[in-house]
Amino acid sequence: MWKRSIKGVRYTKDHPKKSSETVIIEKHLTVILNDTPLWNTISTPRLEKELAIGYLIANNHIQGITDIEDIKTTPTSVSITTKPGVTKTKTTPSKDDLSLTAFEVIALMAEFQEKSVMYKDTGIAHSASLCNSTEVLLFADDLNRFNALFKLIGQSQRQDIPFENHITVMSGKLSSDIIEILITQKCPYLISRMGITDKAYDMSQDNNMTVIGFSRGKTFTAYSGLHRVR
Repeated sequence: MWKRSIKGVRYTKDHPKKSSETVIIEKHLTVILNDTPLWNTISTPRLEKELAIGYLIANNHIQGITDIEDIKTTPTSVSITTKPGVTKTKTTPSKDDLSLTAFEVIALMAEFQEKSVMYKDTGIAHSASLCNSTEVLLFADDLNRFNALFKLIGQSQRQDIPFENHITVMSGKLSSDIIEILITQKCPYLISRMGITDKAYDMSQDNNMTVIGFSRGKTFTAYSGLHRVR
């Protein structure tokens, strides 16, 4: 369970009224790698193994799930033990030829928003998903956009659905640190409701990534990789 109800008072121009409000449950979580505490975060209490795996991959501690020998969890931690001889990830620009029509971009964002129940109920969550050209395949949400992306990476690894040859859809702003993580996953296509920074734009151009922002309703803006938008 990721939410609970609290009592509040909702004010309007007419008069205050008692209300029941949905809030996200916060959970402190420590990721431990080979008996060494590596990262402390506050997250929602679901997909915790995926969160830990995604964090380790995104920060170049492991290449993928095949590097992991064992995963153990407690109410406050995820402990991962790696196999001997783990090497760091090497990345190359995406060479994927995946393309979408404008209608497909709009339809994927519409489905993504339908699945964003945590945000709808609370107004403070971020979401990330992995899609093919017609539907959402994997979906994760959390208190911040990085944890949502880490969970998605962990799901991708555990369910063997790679970022390469798929579309990533996110709710948050597209900064260079988000793009950098997606480059390590060979992400060819990124769609978001938010805009992009200048450094993120340059990185997406250099790494052959299609980036679309401000996807809202029936409009969006394509920033890079325009050959993949039909």
